[in-house]
Amino acid sequence: MAAAAWPSELVFTPLNLPRKEFILINDVVEASGSFFMHHITSMFLKADQRVCVVALADSLDHFAAVGRKLGANVVKAQHASPPSWLHIDGFSHPADWCKPQHLQEDAPSTPSSVHATFSPASDDAASLCALFCQVRDFVGTQSSPVCIAVDDTSALVDMFGVRNTLTFLRYCRHLALSTAVLPLPVCPSATS
Repeated sequence: MAAAAWPSELVFTPLNLPRKEFILINDVVEASGSFFMHHITSMFLKADQRVCVVALADSLDHFAAVGRKLGANVVKAQHASPPSWLHIDGFSHPADWCKPQHLQEDAPSTPSSVHATFSPASDDAASLCALFCQVRDFVGTQSSPVCIAVDDTSALVDMFGVRNTLTFLRYCRHLALSTAVLPLPVCPSATS
């Protein structure tokens, strides 16, 4: 298996998951970073921990199919109470506004829906700020560890620009350092 060739720092088990770390995976033509991302998110689910996916390159069905092959039930995690999988869908619903569908103005931030969407209404930071608020609200619902996975940061750069995307990733990193979160952005290289 390819995992045998990985450095020991990258060999994770459900009992040995990274905490308060920021891992950037860079795709290259020879090797897609999505394998590693799916491996980590599946390990979190198998360890009964939570996952927040900002999906810009793949659909929920794709994550569910790959998770099933890796022994993780994404659909069950998504419908658990409280949910342990939040899928923010920028792949299947690119035109929907970035606002949690489960939150109301005066309601406490306890997600009842596990599916959210976002869209770049403009190139300013407001939409990206709303996206971060969805991630932050999901992380804050429980004290258990969370993995935040952004499956294609280049899509965020295309929609919001480099500066806003870096700010978003810095906020996710700060969230990781202040809680038990693992942010996991995947950044395709220019050659992919």
